[in-house]
Amino acid sequence: MSARQGAEASVRPDEPDRGGLFIVLFLAVTTFCAIYGPQPILPVLRAEFSLSQATASLMITSVLVPLGIAPLFYGFLLEAAPIKRVLILSVALLTASELCMALSRSFAVILALRLGQGLLIPATLTALMTYIATTRRGKDLQRAFATYISATIFGGFLGRFSTGVFSTMFGWRSSFLLLFAAFLACLLLVFKLEPAPQASHERLRLADAWDQLRRPGFLRVYLLVGCAFFVYAALPNFLPFRLTEISGGISELRIGLFYSGYLLGLTMSFFSPRLVELLGGENRALITGFVCYLCGALVFLIPNQAVIFINMFFFCSSMGVIQAVSPGYINRRAVDRKGVANGLYICFYYSSGSLGSYLPGLVYKSFGWQTFIVCLCLVICLGLWLAMGLAGEERASRPKRPVV
Repeated sequence: MSARQGAEASVRPDEPDRGGLFIVLFLAVTTFCAIYGPQPILPVLRAEFSLSQATASLMITSVLVPLGIAPLFYGFLLEAAPIKRVLILSVALLTASELCMALSRSFAVILALRLGQGLLIPATLTALMTYIATTRRGKDLQRAFATYISATIFGGFLGRFSTGVFSTMFGWRSSFLLLFAAFLACLLLVFKLEPAPQASHERLRLADAWDQLRRPGFLRVYLLVGCAFFVYAALPNFLPFRLTEISGGISELRIGLFYSGYLLGLTMSFFSPRLVELLGGENRALITGFVCYLCGALVFLIPNQAVIFINMFFFCSSMGVIQAVSPGYINRRAVDRKGVANGLYICFYYSSGSLGSYLPGLVYKSFGWQTFIVCLCLVICLGLWLAMGLAGEERASRPKRPVV
């Protein structure tokens, strides 16, 4: 056995490394803080650099676009290099990029650095998920992935909240310095991470992707979750501008607090299996989620900050149900090539999110908030229609019994 093989065999699925899982979770939280952290300061960046709302929103879009493409290539990435080496390189560059953004005086440079982060973050997240998959088995693997998903959702909230706090107290550049310190701590921890076994992957080939899309209900689920995340990316991304319209003196801290509803969305995802059971199946749970999602989106038409704050809990919990039920629907019906099925899910999810984080801003700029909300509700209605057709598509695909 070579020295490298011996090192990578030091972590075995039957002997889970608890310290390694902590490092993975800490890095996952920090990475999602970096993805969504700039949202509360978008109005400040708009004023600082004389930008339009849509241009300021590119701070989020530039990171989400690569996340929609990365699953097409993730199999090749980690077949070519050890997981730990990928993490060290990507985290080191993310650390440097946060410091450069804090010091930059040009929005074009900041945006270029964000795009660079968008190319690095998929490598980081892919390596983290692969590390879990190669060092866990059975129920321990399921628990580790459930904890990882919770960490990513929590990271999205913590990034927005901490950015709001530090930007209000010390200025918007301090939020990037905070992330620089967090990534630096992650980098030091990654050096202590035990090497994992080399991973084998299912590459997302076009023929395999086409086979998955032809399965009954799969394309509908991919499209409906795309509709859901399109709206979920749009509303929180442009909400700071709306809050500024309602109350011009609102601070970044108060804007950050409006994202507290994400914590209820996290909680709802844990109760989704029970909800599926109570409602009589995944199809009905998805329909219920979309109906509540639509109602929550309509409430954003009310120009009242207190109402919007409370509604964020309802809105995020509705998305939490859709977000939790949809992958289960796919994985329970994907009898083979589950890696391809999940890769397609991530592609649809983040590609639609990248569009949602930018295109609705053009509507908002040209026609105002009311038209913006109406357009998003139409997208939700499309998702609801797709969910309502799931049962019928499954019934139509079943072989008919011969008449005796």
